[in-house]
This record gives sequence, structure tokens and C-alpha cells, in this order.
Amino acid sequence: MKRFLSLLLLLAMLITLCSCSVFTKQSPSETEPEELTATPLLYSITTADGATLYLLGSIHATDDRAYPLPDYIMDAYAESDYLSVECDILAFETDYTAQAQMVKMFLCETGKTTADYLGQELYEDAKAFLSERGDYNQIYDMYTPAFWLSLIENALLEETDLDTDDGIDLYFLEDAHKNNKEIREVESAMFQFEMLTGFSDELNRWLIEDYIKNAAEGIEATNALYEHWLRGDEAEFAAFIQDDADTSELTPEQLALYEEYNTAMLVDRNIGMADKAEEYLAGGGTGFFVVGAAHIVGEGALVDLLTQRGYTVNRIN
Repeated sequence: MKRFLSLLLLLAMLITLCSCSVFTKQSPSETEPEELTATPLLYSITTADGATLYLLGSIHATDDRAYPLPDYIMDAYAESDYLSVECDILAFETDYTAQAQMVKMFLCETGKTTADYLGQELYEDAKAFLSERGDYNQIYDMYTPAFWLSLIENALLEETDLDTDDGIDLYFLEDAHKNNKEIREVESAMFQFEMLTGFSDELNRWLIEDYIKNAAEGIEATNALYEHWLRGDEAEFAAFIQDDADTSELTPEQLALYEEYNTAMLVDRNIGMADKAEEYLAGGGTGFFVVGAAHIVGEGALVDLLTQRGYTVNRIN
């Protein structure tokens, strides 16, 4: 399994994101002109009636080179009537009822511990992996492999050059909350938690084992993904994601698990996001649509799906 699991580090780390504090980075409306170091992909989706949706691929963890964002992105955001994101993490941080529901979703069944799901050998390996990084707590034994998977993702992300406090989606969310810009959720935090807790035990075991065995490769690939995002080369970015999804070395059993993962994480969500984009376009006005970068370009991604559905799609640079 080459590098596809590294995408989860940046593109689907909801527990990490929900634990982030509110941004302290300078808001979009206050940035001072500086030499640009990033040229991320941005698209406009338009209808014959004049509705426009700007489509930006987000990276959930960045470094200082991402900011300030270039004028073509900030101008599109300023022009937009509303911000649309996968889920409003800042709102979730103050929704204690939803947080309590989320915790229950990750608890083991009565009478079971993590080891009962993972098997004793993999549990010990995962425990050692977290302990070596100072990230293990005995209370975690009450939680399912989905929670442990997120803990391991977090630990790996901490070893990259990136910071989740500087994620692109959070950057715009902070500004929208501060300036009372309308915020629309493409999915929701609970939708994403339900997806992550819905993976089979076999898939969770495979993911955890792969993360532990291939930690260095995952870290390297995550950093590389960010470099591709910074450069904003459409063909290069799409090719990297496709290479990340190479399944040629998988056994039939692993391939079935990969299909379970890929269908839930990308295929089904891409379709749902395209449906939501169409809904917004039908409502008129101008929107700024920010979702994980892996959902933007490539076969079956949003640019492809919306083009197939007859919308005018243009790259902005």
C-alpha cells in the first residue's frame, strides 16, 4: 500500500481539528502585503443565471509559507456572500452536547477494551507507539480503534513540518465568525464522526498497523502533499493523489479494505459535496466553498463532477 493513508493525516483529521484552539493568526481582512509564497488551486463555478461558487482546496495543516494568501484567493473570499466549509469546527468547540455525543460514539462496548478490538499484539504495538511519543493515557483503553487511529494520526502529524493551528479552513472560519459572514456546512462534524466510527474493525486494524509500520513514509508523504498544495500545479497535484492511491501491491483482502476506505472518505463524499455545490448555485449569489484539497482535482473530484454536470468551471490564478 504505497502512500494513500498519508492523505488522512491532512484531509480527514476531525478529532485533531476539534481539539484546536481558536486561531491567533492574523485575520484575512488585516493581512499586510508581503511577497507571496503560495499559489493554491482556486476555481470558479458559474451558472447561466450568474451564480458563482469559488472552489478552494483546503489543507488542514500548514506552515508560515501559506500566509498571506494570494490576492486572487482573498478577492474571491471578499466578494462572496457566504463561506461554505466541510464543518464548522469553531461552532463544534462550544457545542458541549455534541461533544458529549461524540465521546459516546468512540467508547468501547460495555465490558470491552481497545485490546479486544485490535488483538493483544497490535494493541501493544499501538500503545508502545503512543507511549514513545508521550501520547498514551490509560483512559484511552476505554475507546475504540477509531479513536486510537486518530491519536496515531495526531502523533504522526506532530512529526511533520506542519501545524493544525494554521489550517486553511480554520483561517477562513475564524474570519467569518469575527465578521459575521454567513457560514454553511457542506457536511457536519457529526457526519464526519459517524463516518470515522463506521469503519469496520478489520479496516481500523489495517490502518493502525500500516501507520505504525510506515510512519516515516507517511510523514514524508504528508509534507510532500503540502508542497504540492503550495505550488498549485493542477496536473502535478492530481498525479500525486493518484500515485498515493496506487493499489497494485495490495492483496485481495487489503484491496477490499482499501475500497471500503476510499469509498467512504472520497468517492461518496465527493458526490455529496458536488450535490451541495449544486444546491448553493441554484440558490444564486456568490459563495466561497472550502473543502479538503483531495476533493478538488482528479477523476471523480469536484472539478470533474461539476464539469460533467454542465457547469462552467474555470481555473483562477
